[in-house]
Amino acid sequence: MEETARRVEDLERSTAESERWDIGVKDTLLQLLRNQKTLQSKLSDLEGRSRRNIIRIYGVSENVEDSSMPRFIENIEDLLELNQGDDLGIERAHRAPRSIVVWLLQFTTKEKILHAAWKKKILAEEERVYFDHDYAEEVQQKRKECAPVKRAG
Repeated sequence: MEETARRVEDLERSTAESERWDIGVKDTLLQLLRNQKTLQSKLSDLEGRSRRNIIRIYGVSENVEDSSMPRFIENIEDLLELNQGDDLGIERAHRAPRSIVVWLLQFTTKEKILHAAWKKKILAEEERVYFDHDYAEEVQQKRKECAPVKRAG
């Protein structure tokens, strides 16, 4: 009988320790999840800021830009009828799989280019060319979710 009582006591003590450990693990997990959410938010913000001076150009056929992407982008300045004295300040430009990615030195230049492009129909070899911001994937997803609301309004 004493042996059974001792074993029951040991089991109760072990169960209590496991429950305390379980509560500690849950608290730690919740804290880690909060930290992860905060870090994800900060990462998204930093990614958005790093893309601030980037334009994506869609609809340009392969090899239209020949061998010099920056020269092709400079020619777009003529199509957009921007001030000829303004230097676009292109840091670099390259083709992503479907679009052309252009890094500009100044945000204001990016805004000028986008506003001019949105006002005018731009063609490259009789194909319509579209200009847009370079959004982070998370922002693209949110914009896609809001698209039906924008269309309805």
